[in-house]
Amino acid sequence: MYVKDMPLTFDQIDEMIAYDPETGSFTWKMAPNRRTKAGTEAGTFKGVRMKNGVQMHYKYIHVLNHQTPAARVAWLLTHREWPKGNLLFKDENPRNLRIDNLKEADFPTIRSVKSDRRHYKMTSEAMRHYGLKRMYGISPEIYSIMLVAQNGVCAICKQPETAKSSWGTSKELSVDHNHVTGEIRGLLCSRCNHMIGHCRENREYLLAGVEYLDKHSGKKREPPTLTIVPTEEPN
Repeated sequence: MYVKDMPLTFDQIDEMIAYDPETGSFTWKMAPNRRTKAGTEAGTFKGVRMKNGVQMHYKYIHVLNHQTPAARVAWLLTHREWPKGNLLFKDENPRNLRIDNLKEADFPTIRSVKSDRRHYKMTSEAMRHYGLKRMYGISPEIYSIMLVAQNGVCAICKQPETAKSSWGTSKELSVDHNHVTGEIRGLLCSRCNHMIGHCRENREYLLAGVEYLDKHSGKKREPPTLTIVPTEEPN
């Protein structure tokens, strides 16, 4: 997500949008276009599906050719300045845009300018911290406890992670969870995590795979023993 290199000012936003800090609602003071009237609700929610299957909705407001998260607009209209970094929701509900539910992130934000546009992104430490919390409901401390309990290796193959990230650094073990209940099961290497996923978390498929490997293991099999039972001759 980016904003133009020259962000909108408090006066520009305040002229267009009214914000109620007690309810978290936004209304247009002035009609932003022909289809939207003054006095109507400002902004639309966009859904984002997390890895645990949960659908989160974040509100964005399109004003003066800027598509901006509503939480940042709320901060600007309350404090008369843009937040220095990312904003978090205290109750982890992005629909709750009351000002007392917003707080600045504990981690710094990386800023860069490319092609006259200013880009914002979280540090890898911040992404890991908030990613674990948002996607799986655990903290880095809980992850570390799980990792120690598994002796730093995959819960299935008992081997360390060997996969690399797109920029060449070593990946951490993945958090495995039940996609139906959301229950955290353990930490897996990429290969074992993909194995569980490709088998659609179906126990019967995994057991059938074991039987298949045993059947075609390449071991020499002894021919079956035939037992001949003599029949009695008729009198």
